Amino acid sequence: MLSVRFDHYRKFISQAAAYNTLGNFLSTFPSHDDATDLMKAFVGNLEKTEGLEDGVDVADSYASIVETNPKLAAEVLGLVQSNYQRNVEQNNQKGIVIYNILNKLFLSADSTKNVNLTKELGIPPVYNVPFQSLLSEKGEVVAQVFFYGDEDGRNIFAGFQNMFPASTWTIDRSNSQWITIKSTKGQKVVIYANRPLPEETGEDDRAQQALGAFLEKE
Repeated sequence: MLSVRFDHYRKFISQAAAYNTLGNFLSTFPSHDDATDLMKAFVGNLEKTEGLEDGVDVADSYASIVETNPKLAAEVLGLVQSNYQRNVEQNNQKGIVIYNILNKLFLSADSTKNVNLTKELGIPPVYNVPFQSLLSEKGEVVAQVFFYGDEDGRNIFAGFQNMFPASTWTIDRSNSQWITIKSTKGQKVVIYANRPLPEETGEDDRAQQALGAFLEKE
């Protein structure tokens, strides 16, 4: 990073977090303090950056960090809160807005904090999807799964169907291009999956398009 003068280092860190390798990367530093200094730079001085891209990178990274490295997530949250306080003391309105949003976003990842982003920021939840928001007009959750007609696709398709036991699901295989899986207990869920037909002749693509056209009419 020093050799490239930290060019796009926030983007690098956000990608490392997205691929769950940030912890491994930070563990290669000579000391914990060195790794902490990098994260301080990553989170700090967002009010001095142009646009919002760097702030978005920090927000994106936290989603991955909080799932894989709770200790690091707590440190990042602390850095956001200290930067917020610094901007309040300096009366920097841009910084106050950026770090206030990040703080509320990060706190919302912890369900025990009971942070309502719709009330606080006027946006839907970021780190979870309420079940009610997925319901169709029929009161069902409808999902489409894509399979390609190569060897991997055919093998995965067989295992995929085994994930739905007959005790709680039904599988309709009457269509030549796709299957329909429906829950028989609990929440109503309908899953459509195209068959992994031969990709050499483009049949898998035609099956996906046919299923898409069917769902458009539903």
